[in-house]
Amino acid sequence: MLERLLSWNRERTEGFSDRVITEALATEVVRKARQYAPVRSGEYRDSIDFAVLDDETALIYATAPHAIFLEDGTKPHVIEARNATALRFIGHDGSPVYRKRVNHPGTRPQRILERAIRETLAEQSRVLGARQRIRRLLSGGP
Repeated sequence: MLERLLSWNRERTEGFSDRVITEALATEVVRKARQYAPVRSGEYRDSIDFAVLDDETALIYATAPHAIFLEDGTKPHVIEARNATALRFIGHDGSPVYRKRVNHPGTRPQRILERAIRETLAEQSRVLGARQRIRRLLSGGP
């Protein structure tokens, strides 16, 4: 299981319940991550969820077996046919290619969960900062 922690800045949230904010932020992170997730079968996207650990921390996770490869990428590696005589894939010209062994170039990390957490926390800061500025203006402050 792939896991990332979501922690937020408590000082900017006066007047709100900590657990409610944590659940709201975690829900938004999951929504964004599912939106960013590549969809072939939907298994990865559907496996993204969260668990609240305490009032200020939630665990964002994906349980799909291939989640770690999407998030962290892979190094170049060899793929060999094991349960068949050859591997089959589509070549550059669109025709099928058969090989017993291929050198896979690896994949770049997509950092889907990290991106969703980073963007959600940035939005939280902007929204709560704006809310505090409005409160100060309404109360006659600077």
